[in-house]
Amino acid sequence: MLFINFFSILAILLQPIVANSGRFRLLVIRSGSPLQYTSVYAGIDRLYVGHSNHSLSAVVTDCGFLLFDDGTYAAVNSNGEIKESTLEEATDTFAIKNGHLTLFNVNGFEAIPKGNKVLFSTKSTSNSLGIIIRAQSLDKGYPVADFASANNCSAKTQIPSGLNAVVENYSLNGSKS
Repeated sequence: MLFINFFSILAILLQPIVANSGRFRLLVIRSGSPLQYTSVYAGIDRLYVGHSNHSLSAVVTDCGFLLFDDGTYAAVNSNGEIKESTLEEATDTFAIKNGHLTLFNVNGFEAIPKGNKVLFSTKSTSNSLGIIIRAQSLDKGYPVADFASANNCSAKTQIPSGLNAVVENYSLNGSKS
């Protein structure tokens, strides 16, 4: 009996520990803009920034995915727009650095006016606004702790074409090249 308990405890201790970031709301930071302190919310096939009763909250997973509370993931499509997706097409290089959400170790995103909504994107256009996403704790009201994935997951990282120029200017450790 003692022998079985020993191996049961050993098996539990040897399992990999999976940890995610603290749970947060995606708070838009753009001083002097009507977008200041708004949120990210889901539309039919894209994510938007602005005022909504359905703002998203999320965690960054141990594999670098942005996992929303509804079980969907964030994915960057080929034109830089960010959308909700399944795990299979999700982008896996999200992190939290200095209280801000980052993608490919870059903390800037873009807000692109489109009709009466504002798209959440990674690609700058002539009429977009640069924004920062603060990872605002749902429980305590301040930014969640810095978090980087363990990078021990399947190698899936693909740089969307909309991010090529951004990633070329930054190394993956956050310094300009």
